[in-house]
Amino acid sequence: MEQNRTNISIAGKSYQLAGQESGDYLSRLAEYIEGKYQEFSQDVSFRSQSVDKQQLLLQINIADDYFKSKEQISVYVRQCAEKDAQIRELEQKIADMKTRYDNVQSEMKKLQGAYQQMKGQMVQYEKERAVSPEE
Repeated sequence: MEQNRTNISIAGKSYQLAGQESGDYLSRLAEYIEGKYQEFSQDVSFRSQSVDKQQLLLQINIADDYFKSKEQISVYVRQCAEKDAQIRELEQKIADMKTRYDNVQSEMKKLQGAYQQMKGQMVQYEKERAVSPEE
């Protein structure tokens, strides 16, 4: 694979990065690290540390960001799985309700048919009663 190269600057020093990721991505990584460096550089106690200790503090802080982000992703994934389960449960309830609705509709048609039949029988009975002499 082709290596992408990009020039970056961190803590006032220039570097050339090479990698398979895009130059834009590599630049965003450098901007993140530079931002962390600038954030820490505002603290007098950070500036008074040795360069090695500064680098270690930055690395620990970046690792902390990474692990917190990873944990947050785990929380989101877990929440999505729970929501998916709720959606499947609701979809099943909807399917069950549709089946019940269809059954009620079918039963209603049967009852309407029976009603019409009884209505016809009643009309027939009334006709027969009207024709036959009363006792």
